[in-house]
Amino acid sequence: MPLALDTLRSCLNLPSRAAWLRCLAWLLATLRPYGPYPFLILQGPPGSGKTFAARILRCLIDPSTAPLSPIPYTARDLLLLARHNWILAFDHVSALSPPLTDALCRLASGLGAASHETSRATTHPLLQYYKRPVLLTVTERWSCPRDLAERAFIITLPPLDPARRSTEIALLTAFEQAWPAILGALCAAISTALTRLPQMNLPSGKSADVLAWAMAASPALGCSEDEMRQALTPPPPPHPMVEVVRALIEQRRQWTGTATELLDLLQPVVSCQTPKGVSQQLKTCMLTLADYGIELKFRHLHGKKRIIELREEPGGASVPKNPPDAPPDFHAPPQPTETEELKS
Repeated sequence: MPLALDTLRSCLNLPSRAAWLRCLAWLLATLRPYGPYPFLILQGPPGSGKTFAARILRCLIDPSTAPLSPIPYTARDLLLLARHNWILAFDHVSALSPPLTDALCRLASGLGAASHETSRATTHPLLQYYKRPVLLTVTERWSCPRDLAERAFIITLPPLDPARRSTEIALLTAFEQAWPAILGALCAAISTALTRLPQMNLPSGKSADVLAWAMAASPALGCSEDEMRQALTPPPPPHPMVEVVRALIEQRRQWTGTATELLDLLQPVVSCQTPKGVSQQLKTCMLTLADYGIELKFRHLHGKKRIIELREEPGGASVPKNPPDAPPDFHAPPQPTETEELKS
């Protein structure tokens, strides 16, 4: 990878290489003249560098005296910004109204609008067609609308390490000195993409145009096509059973009981209707649960009663807090220990 791109990455508080590749793919997409364009959404706690990263990325491609602005209230205001800017960058977004969400989605893939050149409505308005790249930094209250999420690359920035925190002046100085070389590296990547695109088997699916463009440019970015594809194509959501078990173990750290007791505890969230169905779904999800640091065991008491054990693996991955769609609490009584079950 060109040294200039390493300099750019060092100015951004990105959490992983996959996040960096999503960032590069968005930058390359902004240099395409015809779209469609993905959204880039930067989220994270206060003090994670979202706003600074957005300023850097916006000014790299589309310099402006006001690189970031508040989200407009109406679609008309959005179109006015689109007439005067190539990249639309909005800071500290907490929520979007349905009409504005719809206008943003249409703007990313192509939006036709009639505008009047004078303050008064005219008989023959000027018809214009807009496509624009969009960048958002969002607050912790943000909940991404589904239509927007389908078109977005989302990056979650971690809190800045105080020991490694640098001044904005130092970061901006390093960026400005490398700016010409960064643009040169991106132009070299575009040249590579234009050369390779006609020879490639083009991908399909979500953001296929953006993915094809980024994969074609991947040799100039120091990554493989597969690595770029994986960075831009998030894994499918886990099975609903995994989500509710994660929520259960996050609250209790361990659970022991029968499949019947687990079914009563998890309903109506899980889709299965029988204890046998619970056991089968758990077996199917065993490897995924292990990836989340949850150990699953089946055993028999006295050769008759079949017991399920779920617990957080010692030293394993921490079990995250309840996902949004999981039940907020489980009100079943505490489960007996193995010793108590044997006594009974």
